[in-house]
This record gives sequence, structure tokens and C-alpha cells, in this order.
Amino acid sequence: MKHTKKFLNQRIHAKRRLEERYNITDSFLPKDCSAWIRSNKCNLPKNVTVTFLERKTNRVSKWKITKSEKVFIVLYDNKRKNIVTFLPKPEEENV
Repeated sequence: MKHTKKFLNQRIHAKRRLEERYNITDSFLPKDCSAWIRSNKCNLPKNVTVTFLERKTNRVSKWKITKSEKVFIVLYDNKRKNIVTFLPKPEEENV
């Protein structure tokens, strides 16, 4: 039995949550989001803003990414340089 790497499982999980919670099937968005976070607000596209929200653990932090007026809340893994998951839409968290 072949085991997949942790970062690949994180990427698959993030893509599934993106489709489930935001109805977006763009397969490159999780990879783009992690690149935008790593870029530290330099060289971002004009329609993208990245904001640090809070540190969850030593390894995982919470970020808010706005792209073309769509808001995504993501958890980012600093060790693996990968998006862990897309959290529910901000307006749904209060319900």
C-alpha cells in the first residue's frame, strides 16, 4: 500500500473544501493562495489582498484573502508552505 505525503493530502483537502464551501472548482486557487501568503504582500495581483488574522499554533496561521471581492478565510501551514483548509464564509460563521 502506497502512502501519500502530508502536503499532498492537505492540498487535496483544501481543494475539496474550496469546492464544497465556496462552489469554486479552480484547481490552482489553493496553490495561488499559498504563493500570495509566502510573497509577504509583495508582487500581488492588483485584485488580491492578503491579511494576517491570527496564529493558531506554531505551525498554522489564519489568513484572510480577498480576490475580486470574494473573501476567503484560510489556514496556512508554515512548515509545509501549503493551505490546510478553506474555512466557511465569514457571514456563515456567525449563524
